Amino acid sequence: MPLSQRIEKPRIRAVSRIVDSISFSGVRASSSDAVRGTINVTNNYKGAVRQPDGSELYQLSLTVDVAPEEGAEYYALSASVSGLFQPLSDGMPVEEIEREVLSYGAQSLYGILCEIAADLTRGGVVGELELPMISFSADMA
Repeated sequence: MPLSQRIEKPRIRAVSRIVDSISFSGVRASSSDAVRGTINVTNNYKGAVRQPDGSELYQLSLTVDVAPEEGAEYYALSASVSGLFQPLSDGMPVEEIEREVLSYGAQSLYGILCEIAADLTRGGVVGELELPMISFSADMA
């Protein structure tokens, strides 16, 4: 079966992205349990924010929590980023804008969180924390 891929241009753009919060603790010693932990990713779509010129920006925040299993030595990280997104064309239906924010917007914010995790753990006792690749899609059912 032949494989194919496609590159889609986003229909929204990030107007701003900001780190809301970071909490981190590292591993003190090498341990055989160092790779045991859980990673949770959550988002919070906050809707439209009306601008003084009458346009609307759409706000999304994304949080990543990395927690060690009980008794395991592992990184503990909680980081949250937010972004404001704007449609690239006038007249785009709100449902389509929201779908783009929940897919492209979430992916753009997650990339920032991945870099934060890697930067904080680079050179650490158990190596760099590399968050898993995630594909975000908005099921608007």
